[in-house]
Order: sequence, then structure tokens, then C-alpha cells
Amino acid sequence: MPIQIGQAILTPTPYRILAVDRVNPQTVLLIDLKPYRILRLGVEIVPKFLLATAWGYILASQTQIVLLDQDGRQVGQIEVASAMTAIASFSHYGLLVATWDGQQGCLHTVDLREAGVDLLF
Repeated sequence: MPIQIGQAILTPTPYRILAVDRVNPQTVLLIDLKPYRILRLGVEIVPKFLLATAWGYILASQTQIVLLDQDGRQVGQIEVASAMTAIASFSHYGLLVATWDGQQGCLHTVDLREAGVDLLF
């Protein structure tokens, strides 16, 4: 069955790609190239941003962030008040979230250890 891939990124796991299904954008694909395997993951958001970390994956829509572990299990969800324009990770448990609210931008830091995430850091 053919898959139409939208956005895709490399991950820290060798030969693994994280991608969004273009036909069903609420489906995220973990694609292992060696051995070839595709894992389809249904998520509650339409990801606008994808980010791979050492512990898993961060998906973000306009105002929601979903955290997945390396196996694709959802381990947390965070709501953001304003529309996100960019995300980036720092250190092992930090997340930077850039937002824009009409005429003003803000840069927020999130400590995932304090965000109620089901991960051990």
C-alpha cells in the first residue's frame, strides 16, 4: 500500500524517520529503513512541527504539544495559550516554544520534568 509522506525528519535512532501521512494528517509514521518497517500512530492533533529527541518525539500543532516515547506511546500533552511559531529542545528535558499573539512574540521555556510527563529523566 503506497504512503504519501508530508513532513519528515531524521531521528537519533539509526535508519529511522518520523513523518506525517499526507492523506491522513492525524497519523504519524515511524519508518525504519533497516529492517524496513512502518509503524502508524494515530494522534489527536494535526502536527505542524516535528522534533526528535534522545527520549522520544515532540509533535506540535498551533496550540497543542504531544509527547511520544521512542516506541510511539503518548506520554504527555501540553496546551499552549498562543499560536506556536517554532519549537526546539535543549538539554535533556527542556523545550523552547516560540509563540506569536497578534503583535507580540514570546519565547517560553518548558521543563518537561515539571510538566506532568510520564517519562523518567
